[in-house]
Amino acid sequence: MSVDRVRAEPVTSAYAADPGRVQPRNTTDDDALAVFNRRFSEFDTAAKHDEADGKVSREDLQAIVENSDDQELVDAANHLLETPDLRDGLDTAGEGGDQDGVISLKDLTSYMVRDQPSSLPSLATQQVTGSDQDPTVLHIDAAPPEGASWSNETGPRAGIVSVYVDGEYVADATIFTENPNGADVNLGVLGPGPHTIELRDSSAVGTGAPEASIDPASVELEVTNLDIDSSDPAVRDQALAARYAPNLALADNEQATNNTPLMTTAQVVHHDDGTTTIAYRILYSNEDGGDGSDPTMLTNRWGRTTDDERIYEVTIDANGEVIDFSGKNGAGGVELRDDDAGVQDMNDARGPNGLPGIAIYNEHNNVQWDDPSDRHNRAYSGVPVLVGTGPNTGRDESNEPGPATNEVMRDNPWTWRVANAEMRREAAPDGESKLDQVQPYDRLYLNLDDGTFDEGTEITVHYDNGRSETLRLDDANGKSNSVSIVLSGDPAAITSIEVAGAEGTGVEAYTLNRDDTPQAVTDIAERD
Repeated sequence: MSVDRVRAEPVTSAYAADPGRVQPRNTTDDDALAVFNRRFSEFDTAAKHDEADGKVSREDLQAIVENSDDQELVDAANHLLETPDLRDGLDTAGEGGDQDGVISLKDLTSYMVRDQPSSLPSLATQQVTGSDQDPTVLHIDAAPPEGASWSNETGPRAGIVSVYVDGEYVADATIFTENPNGADVNLGVLGPGPHTIELRDSSAVGTGAPEASIDPASVELEVTNLDIDSSDPAVRDQALAARYAPNLALADNEQATNNTPLMTTAQVVHHDDGTTTIAYRILYSNEDGGDGSDPTMLTNRWGRTTDDERIYEVTIDANGEVIDFSGKNGAGGVELRDDDAGVQDMNDARGPNGLPGIAIYNEHNNVQWDDPSDRHNRAYSGVPVLVGTGPNTGRDESNEPGPATNEVMRDNPWTWRVANAEMRREAAPDGESKLDQVQPYDRLYLNLDDGTFDEGTEITVHYDNGRSETLRLDDANGKSNSVSIVLSGDPAAITSIEVAGAEGTGVEAYTLNRDDTPQAVTDIAERD
């Protein structure tokens, strides 16, 4: 709950009589936080002789009050010094735990978004009626901030709408210039009766674009209560998938504009015994660690530069009770336990709206359960996109259930636009952009419905000028149901391809146009 404090008495201090110093004036929490965010770098260096460390200490605040001739800075710094509850709340907002006496941009972002939404500009408010079992989902259309592009090295990369229900933070919606379809947020099961949905603009908070803003006049929202008892299987499956989907806390403020969650996918499988298994994955714009450190290897092996992470699978009975659980084991000793223990862990992590809370804990986008009473940082709560059920759906050694990622991206081409924009702004070790290194527009993308491309698989490409080339996969391509290869010819001139030696069937292929739209290759021959 926001509390916007302001001191009622005039500010006095030991140096008030010094006419050479700027005298602090009364201000509010909201105004002080806005200045703190917009001018964080000046606070950061105030007591450090212009050497930034990303942390603001009491000494930094005191240095501003005593030495700055900027009225706005002095007012904000003095308010933070004289309002210990606010300062202490900021201190632990990003990670919790004990106070360390400093405030990071991660702390500031988490506090403004989760604990002090009144500090954010209001965009829209709507009253809705909730349900005791049906999830509520929100669709948002809005114009991104002026000049926003995911490829920007400086300036706004996207708009960010923070969503609240009855004053409580749920998640953010990212408004990409690259995605004309708007954004969807899964609010979970709100409970019966009236509820208030509020949208606030956090585009400028902790993003490195302190002047970014969304025009409230451009914002449109549509609220839908999904029907878990619908006679239409597609409608019912969408409701089931939304009811048990994860609500993900990001690693820090930077993940709002880099290595960002793009979409949640779900496969819904109905079994003969009346139970249903739902498998969830989250697609990110990139991966900062692991394979993501080498985007060429990533796109060779997986046919994309995004990161597609399995999250968990739940099995529910006919009454909607979770009776089995399977999680992706994380690196570093953290894991989502399986079976009955996993069911209990999941239930313990469910928030007031019923959505299980998880949090990213490393640069590989691995996750762990989150405490619903003590959450930090921005959150993502995607409305699951239903995808086809692959032969690997269910618990298996591959830990990769479902369709190939580049198949999902082909069906949602805006994800390619975001991914390639991120590669365009990131520098490769040799100084060129990672986009130039990856060569996404010179590649052929392939996936299998069932099976994997292994070392030794041969792909022969025929062009409209009569020329052909044969490429042989090596261990750099790995064992995957989706790969990509760089061609020497023009991908737009492909007439047909032949695939020999794949350990599976159902080859699909496409190339990418320069506008990041997929172009299907339809003449495909499969040979043993």
